[in-house]
This record gives sequence, C-alpha cells and structure tokens, in this order.
Amino acid sequence: MSVPERLQVGLTPAELRERRHRHRELGLLRLRQPRLIWLRGLRALTLLTLSVLALLPLYTLLTSSVMSPAEFERSTLTTVPLSFFNIANYEAALDRGQLAPAWVNTALIVTLSVGLTVLLGTLSGYALTRGKFRGRGLVQGLFLVFLLLPAAALQPAVYELLAPWGLSGSRLPVIILYAATDMVSYLMLWHFIHAVPRELTDALRLEGAGAARLLFCAILPQIKSAIAAVALLKTLFILGDLYYPLIYLSGDGPQTVATALYRLHEEGASLLPVEAAALVLSLLPLLLLLILGRGVLRRALWGLASPRLWWQSQCCGDKAGA
Repeated sequence: MSVPERLQVGLTPAELRERRHRHRELGLLRLRQPRLIWLRGLRALTLLTLSVLALLPLYTLLTSSVMSPAEFERSTLTTVPLSFFNIANYEAALDRGQLAPAWVNTALIVTLSVGLTVLLGTLSGYALTRGKFRGRGLVQGLFLVFLLLPAAALQPAVYELLAPWGLSGSRLPVIILYAATDMVSYLMLWHFIHAVPRELTDALRLEGAGAARLLFCAILPQIKSAIAAVALLKTLFILGDLYYPLIYLSGDGPQTVATALYRLHEEGASLLPVEAAALVLSLLPLLLLLILGRGVLRRALWGLASPRLWWQSQCCGDKAGA
C-alpha cells in the first residue's frame, strides 16, 4: 500500500473528494504564485510612481516657500534650500495676502453653506423619497435636469437676478449659490435616505410619530456618515473654488482664501516664494481634513456603491457599540 493510500484509510468517499479538491486547489495556487508575485510587484511599482508624482509638486512648493528671492532664481527642481526654518516668506504672505481675514470669511461661508446644504438636502430627500404627493416624479425630474445644466451657463442670468438687490460684494449670494445649487450633495443624501429601511419609520409611525420626529429621530441618526461625507466634500470644494467669490466678492469687500491667493499672484513674479508660502498655508487645512476624514469618505463611497450593505454595517456597528 502506497503512502497516499495509507493516509486515506478510514475516510468516507465525500471526505476523499474534498481532500482531492483541496489538493487540486493547492496545486493551482502553486502554479499561479509566480504570476501573483509579478502582479504584486507591478502594483507596488505603480503606487510608488503615483506617490512620487503626487508628492513632487508638494516638495517643490515647500522648498520654494523657505527660499529667498535670489536663492529661488538660482534654484532647480532638485535644489535643497539653505534653511528650512526661513519664515520670512510666511510672514510676508500673511501680511500682503491678508490670509487671516480671508480664513475668517472662508470659515463663515463654509459653515453656513454646509449647514444649509445638509438641511435642504435632508428635507428634500425625505420629502421626495418617503413622501407621497402629486408631481413627485416631476420634481425629481426637474432636479435631474438642473444637474445636467452647466453652472457657468446660468451665471449671467443669476447675476442679473441678484444685481437689483445690491448684493454684490456681500457673502450672502455666495452662500446661497453654494447651498442651493449643489445637486450632487442632494443626490448623495437622497441615496442614503432611500437606503434606510421603511420598516424603521413604519414602526415609529405606528407609535404615533409625526413627520418631524421620523426625520430627526429615525432618518438623521442613521445617515450620520453620509452627512459627514457631504460636509467634508462640500468644505473641500468651497476652499478650492474661485468662481463664485471672484464674481460676487469683487472690490475691497470680504475675500476668501482662493481670491486672496489670486490677488497675491497678480502682484508679479517677484513674489513667487511668498506665493508658495501662501499656498502652503492654504493647503495645510485641506491636508488635515483629508487625513481626518479619509475613513468617512471611504464609508460614504462604499454606501453609494452598495446601500444595503452600508445599512447592515451601520446596524452591526450600532449593536457592537451598545
């Protein structure tokens, strides 16, 4: 009796088939192992290349921000600055660029715009996904049509509409446009509200809960990750947007960080190290938001791809926390 036959003594036919199938799978894995090594190496090389391409502009920006004007003119892509602790350009950026008041105005615009976007998105999403009224399909279609229209094509009409009210140079039209025209954020919130099972709201409705209680006690607690993701994406968009502030915040009125950087750039090429320092100061909050909110964005994107699985993970997370 051979060794394999001695090892198989006392096994049932089903166990023998399972063992042969397992041996066959192990053999296939051994055959595919060199291919997997090549694929892993290619993936690692691709990720390394993309990381270098992404970090190289940041390194150039950081080194340029600590150089003097004369040193910057003689520098190349691989030049190392004489000192990484030269903060003269950062002091000039805060003084000439007026970044401190620009950050205050930007924070105010971001807070009000994000709050209004979340409020309008949840109210409209609850009405259009859970409400039953005539013309609901028409309203949803109008929202989708507005989503397809380019924002730049509508601005002449919007500007003419707001001009008689004397709102030029004020934060109010910028906040209104940021909050009322973000159809993508609205669709994200509608998607997550639609993913919440109706059994949850039906159970509260049987207990006598009204529409407000259903929204604030049943819907909103279940879409906290979606609200956080919308708030994060909206904040990143407003911090980098130049279009609306450049149109409606003209003159000597309040400026955002984007318009402050644009005005600093218009002063000339002799201030390139100062401009680099201003860009570093403006990028630090963005990097901090991305680092702190990467988990929120990952969960939100997963929820957009598979809302039911997202809902199950929310339930399992709540039970584990309890």
